[in-house]
Amino acid sequence: MKMMHLLPGLLPEAGGPSRSVPRLCEELGRQGHEVELWTFSEGEPNKQWTAFELVRFRGFMGRPELPGTAFLKATGRELGRFDVVILHGLWNVPATWVARRCREIGIPYVVSPMGMLRRAAMKKSASKKKAYYAALERATMDGAAFVRYFNETDAHESMAVTGPAMAVELIANGIDHSIAHSQRTSFKAEYSQLTNKRIVVFVGRLHWSKNLRLQCDAFRLLAQGQPEVAWLLIGPDGGEREWLEAEVARLGLTDRVVFAGLQTEDRCLDALAEAEVFAMTSLHEGHSMAMNEALAMGVPVVMTRSVGFERAAVAGAAILVDSEASAVAAAVQKVLENGQLADEMRSRAKRLVKEELGWERIAERFVEAIERHAKIRAAGEHRGTEPSRCQHKDSA
Repeated sequence: MKMMHLLPGLLPEAGGPSRSVPRLCEELGRQGHEVELWTFSEGEPNKQWTAFELVRFRGFMGRPELPGTAFLKATGRELGRFDVVILHGLWNVPATWVARRCREIGIPYVVSPMGMLRRAAMKKSASKKKAYYAALERATMDGAAFVRYFNETDAHESMAVTGPAMAVELIANGIDHSIAHSQRTSFKAEYSQLTNKRIVVFVGRLHWSKNLRLQCDAFRLLAQGQPEVAWLLIGPDGGEREWLEAEVARLGLTDRVVFAGLQTEDRCLDALAEAEVFAMTSLHEGHSMAMNEALAMGVPVVMTRSVGFERAAVAGAAILVDSEASAVAAAVQKVLENGQLADEMRSRAKRLVKEELGWERIAERFVEAIERHAKIRAAGEHRGTEPSRCQHKDSA
């Protein structure tokens, strides 16, 4: 199957999709499909991929939300080569344009909203999103062969916006479950605040949507009775770091909190290997790659119901709580104080990843869904003249 994936941003600062989408493309390529990932990214990606072709465009005036002429020409010249197109994300002109072109020339496409239709996400710039949806994105959604949501919560909240008419598939993000067996180096050793401490870790952008102010309040409660506990935050600033640092200082907890900033994937895994709890309190999530990594590394997870991935709690790998500081703190303390519970959660987390979240199975489910919903042309059949294949890695 020939497929094109479109993801506007590929830099690490763009968040989880910049990691999950290339991994999906890589696994689809390994399974024998011809895969291209089209993106707008300045600078080199931090990893070289071998099983798919990366095609990069420059946005108009350097802005990925405004496609340039090279991208517009490529969609007219190249889309006819693909059996299916997968659009990752909404609220961006390139995806809206490609969806329109697919409808015009009869190529099936899939929309993966990446959590962007969740209730909390829709509250941000609500009037602009409602107008954009009414004018353009409703047609994008209605014309899709199917819509891929990550889980039932993602689908339920999103369909409050879209309505229930279109075909839906629930396909989570995946993870390489072999990472749990790789050799790790100490993360604690780099920070004096973590010496002889039990680490509660968060990995992700320091962004309003992660509800880190709730985590901060929960850590304040936890710190009162747990002097050996430290809070580690890994990820780039998304607008919340200044407030968090000031609040931590006000509470007198600076010597027990580390803001580690953006780290490489290996260093994140080093930190997870030494963590005792992974905390997630997001107001909305698609399906967090950081959470998947925590599960793969066997870290017990404490998450609020707003995160949406209740499967982890059902599997016994996570404790699900309301979005209240006292509930988060109590759940973390429960894990820290009950060694048997923590060991059971570690074992169940690794089992969940191995049985359900490996990239191999996720890619297979994606293909099964495409074959179920999209009318893929027969092998060797072409839509008109076959254009020349993109051989470039960069387009002006």
